[in-house]
Amino acid sequence: MKLPRPNIPVATRLKVAQRQAVRREAWPIFRRAFRTPGRQLQIYLKIIRAKLDCDVLHLDHDPALVNRKKVFRNGKHVDYSPRANNPTYLIYRSGPEHDVKTRIRGDGAQHSDLALRRKMRRIEARQARRGNARPGVDGRGEAKHSGSGPKIPSRPFPKRKARWASRKGRKSNVRIDR
Repeated sequence: MKLPRPNIPVATRLKVAQRQAVRREAWPIFRRAFRTPGRQLQIYLKIIRAKLDCDVLHLDHDPALVNRKKVFRNGKHVDYSPRANNPTYLIYRSGPEHDVKTRIRGDGAQHSDLALRRKMRRIEARQARRGNARPGVDGRGEAKHSGSGPKIPSRPFPKRKARWASRKGRKSNVRIDR
């Protein structure tokens, strides 16, 4: 079941904006309007818009909510880990930058948020088909053989007896170990 996206309170938005904007740049502005959190947030967002050179800002969850570990209580999905409104995992981005991170390529050379979700679903489906929670590991943390083909022996490999068959007539380079 998909959990509805929670509303992000003004106090959390303000913490994110304070972290992202440099306080020294904002100090002359705060002398006039240091009263309410809503006004402070507007001033910080104005500074961030100037830094990013954009008109519209999006508050982005990083990592995305679909890629976070889900918290269940009594078999019901109730929250994410880390929490959805944790200011440490929120960042303001310009509209096109947010779209690129979500749909195209992510930060730097990483997968996008949607590509990571598809990859994780594919891995979970593969694990469900195999019947184990973590591939290659049993309950004690030891290697588990999946059953497809012969098991590859671990090192040191078993020694085989050397047999050099001799052809009739050759006696010089003959070695037979038994």
